[in-house]
Amino acid sequence: MSKVNNEDFYQTPIDAIELILPHIEKFHTIWEISCGNGNIVKTCKKAGHSVYGTDILQGINQNFLTYRPRFKWDLIFTNPPFSLKYEFLAKCYTYEKPFILLLPLPCLGYLNIAKLVKKHGSMTIMVPPRKIKYIDKEGKQENPHFASAFFAWKVFPEKDNKIMFL
Repeated sequence: MSKVNNEDFYQTPIDAIELILPHIEKFHTIWEISCGNGNIVKTCKKAGHSVYGTDILQGINQNFLTYRPRFKWDLIFTNPPFSLKYEFLAKCYTYEKPFILLLPLPCLGYLNIAKLVKKHGSMTIMVPPRKIKYIDKEGKQENPHFASAFFAWKVFPEKDNKIMFL
């Protein structure tokens, strides 16, 4: 079983989530697979979406890598655990449904991630206008040493997939 480590406890700030809201209006039910403190869940609900939030921190039965939901959903939207980003991306593809993952931008250069993208088709990479400052366990914003982007699959028509600077 995969374990979560201390590098994985960084929450998504609300201003970063709000950048994505205009691009997910057509999705009614969102599954937040690594909800942590619930910033994505709360922000998407406030925008009018129905949202299910699960997280391994809620118990082993909520581990996205082994859990199969019994509810219906249209889109996965999450900031996956940093140490498990490849595993979460690979599992998202198995559902063959749209997803948006907030990942470190250097992932574009990871061979294992490149192979997944090549196998499953192109994505839209949505780059925020500034570096995302994640929220640590104490509620303080941290300025990471890397930039992040939203990696979206099947969210836009394939002909429109591109790198998009937000």
